[in-house]
Amino acid sequence: MRKHSFLAAAMTVVFAIFAFRAADWTRGLSSEFIVYGQAGSGGSGGSGGTGGSGATTKVVPQIAAGNYGDVEPKNYGTVIEVVDPGTTAVTLSGNFYSENGSPATLRFATNLSTLPTFTGTFSSVNLPAGNILVISVGTDATTTPANATTTWGKITSTGTISVTSFFELRDSVSKALYARVGIPGSRGDMTNFVIPRVRLKSGSPAVADIETGFALVNTGSSAALITAKVIDASGATVASSVFPLLPNAHVARFVNDGSFSLGTEPTTRQYQYISFTSSLPTIGAAALSIEGGTLTSFPVDVLQ
Repeated sequence: MRKHSFLAAAMTVVFAIFAFRAADWTRGLSSEFIVYGQAGSGGSGGSGGTGGSGATTKVVPQIAAGNYGDVEPKNYGTVIEVVDPGTTAVTLSGNFYSENGSPATLRFATNLSTLPTFTGTFSSVNLPAGNILVISVGTDATTTPANATTTWGKITSTGTISVTSFFELRDSVSKALYARVGIPGSRGDMTNFVIPRVRLKSGSPAVADIETGFALVNTGSSAALITAKVIDASGATVASSVFPLLPNAHVARFVNDGSFSLGTEPTTRQYQYISFTSSLPTIGAAALSIEGGTLTSFPVDVLQ
């Protein structure tokens, strides 16, 4: 029981640290909360898409590394797999960013002898057909930061690629695995998209709340203005939020964190959705639903 409680709380903290008010946003929630990215290639000509040349950009919405503050010696690491599924080689570049959009300072390791490590960025990496570039951070002593760190990444290729990643929570000493959470790569050129919301405010200590969380990143070079609306089953807008997202910056929120001014919600299950509109086609996103110690990945459905 103690192990499960730690795991639930720790993974909630990992998600919440991506934002700036973790204590407020996780109030009443105890969950293995790691946001999943949403797979998909971009639209024609978009910053996260596939243009006429076949260039592709994929986003890794969250990267966690280090110990996130629990008294027990537990450590997060992230592994990213970049696959060339085609019949010809591709050339890869990668940029990794901190929460505020500045270049990431973490040291990443790879499986390539020509690029054993890098910090913040890499470029002109050749990946032969059928091969995998493995990028890891927080998985060994050389890539584990002294302080827990969250970042996100953007990987660009001259051709089609598949990008997936996963978090690992391990005992810092024995290396025993406590949890592993998979994250498909996200497209990074979205303007309009929808995330479903399932919500239950139980009002009972024996029954866990259900809530939906989301993460957004701005893959562009200009600030984007995000308009988010919570819409109920009858089509009525019950709450809204407008906020800027700076270049290369990241934000993560629970829907009931206070930013939507939802007010007092009923203690019955609600089926809603969050409609997002960006002023620029430069957004990557991820979402999941949480209930106690259980998580469920949710889709990010692109409308444009």
